[in-house]
Amino acid sequence: MIMINSNIKKNKRTLTLLFLTIVMIITNFNLFLIDFNSENSFVNNKFDENKDFQKENLRAADYKTSFDGSGEQINITLHQSYLNNSFNIELNASDPNNNIFSLPCPKNSFFNSSFTNITIKDIVAPNKSLIIEDDYTWSQDLSSKIWASFEVPSSGYLENVSIRVQNSVNNQHEDFNIQLYNSQNVGGYIKYYNPIKNLATLNLTNNLGPVWLNATNLHEKLDVSTTYNNTFFIAISRVWDYGSWDFDDDTNGDDSIVWDFGESEPEPRDQMLKIAVSPLNNTPKPSDIGLKINSSNVSDITNGSGYWSTENQEFSSGDGDLDFEISADWWDVTCNISQVQINYTKTDLRASSEFNIAGSG
Repeated sequence: MIMINSNIKKNKRTLTLLFLTIVMIITNFNLFLIDFNSENSFVNNKFDENKDFQKENLRAADYKTSFDGSGEQINITLHQSYLNNSFNIELNASDPNNNIFSLPCPKNSFFNSSFTNITIKDIVAPNKSLIIEDDYTWSQDLSSKIWASFEVPSSGYLENVSIRVQNSVNNQHEDFNIQLYNSQNVGGYIKYYNPIKNLATLNLTNNLGPVWLNATNLHEKLDVSTTYNNTFFIAISRVWDYGSWDFDDDTNGDDSIVWDFGESEPEPRDQMLKIAVSPLNNTPKPSDIGLKINSSNVSDITNGSGYWSTENQEFSSGDGDLDFEISADWWDVTCNISQVQINYTKTDLRASSEFNIAGSG
C-alpha cells in the first residue's frame, strides 16, 4: 500500500512538468509566428525593415552617404600590328643593292616590336662557275703532283673542272689525271689531306701551246662537314713525261692555296683553274644554303620556302622604318618575301583613377 501511493505521486509530478513544457512551447511559437500567406512572408522573399526589425526594437547598420578616394597606378600594355599578306618583294642575297627590305614601325622609341614573322618563298640557288685563276705567267712542270684549292660556302656538287696545261715537247701527247681531295690544318696551313675521288683523265695530243682541258658532268658531292674550312683541293698529275700546268706568279697566292709534292709550305702562285659547282638543290630549304635574316637562321618549311620568326628580339627606329638584311651561304640566292607580320608593344604607360561612390542604401 505504501508503494502504490509513492508511484501515484511520481506520476503527478511527471504530468505537471509535461503540461508546463507544452504551455511554454505554445507561448513562444505565438510570439514569433509568421503569416506564410501574407505579402510580407519569407516565402515571397520580401523583407520589410519597419515591420520585421524595428517592431522588435532592432536597427539597420549605419553607412556613409558617399565615399571618395584615389586608385593605385594601373599598368597598361598597348599593342599595334602590321600585317601584309601580299608583301611580294624579290631579293638577291649576294647583291648589296637588293638584299635589304624595310617594314614600317612607330617612331616612338619606346614602342618596340614584340613579335615578328616573315614568310619566304621561291628560294632559288643557281649553279655557279668560279674562275680560281685565268691569268697566265708561266708553266709549272708536273714532275710529280700539284694541288690547288677552292672553297664553297656550303655543301653542294662539283660539276666541271677546267685546267690549262701544255706539252713541253712538240708532237708529243700527255694524259693528265684529275683528283679531288679534302683538307686539314697542318701547322697553321690549310693543306690537302685525303683523296676523295679520281675525277677524270684528260688527254692532250700533239700540241705544244697551252690548252684548256675540261672534265664535265662530274656531279661529285662536296660535303663541307668532311673537310677543313670548307676547302677542297684539285690535284693534277701527268702520266707521261712532258706535261706542265700553267699558273699566275702571284706572290700573295690569294686566289688559291697551292702545294707541290713534298713541300712544307704552300707555293706563292695560283694554278690556272676553273670549276663549276651546284647546290644540293636548286630550290633548296633555307638550312641547305644557310639562309639568314639579320644574321639569324631562317627556319625550313619545305623546299623553296621558309619563315623567320622572333619573340625575344626587339626592333625600333626613329625614322619609322625597320631594315632587314637577307644573306645566304651560296652565291646569288634569290627569294621572295611574301608575307610579313610585326607586332609592336608599348609598356611604359600608366593610368591613375579618381572615383566617387555615392551612398545608396
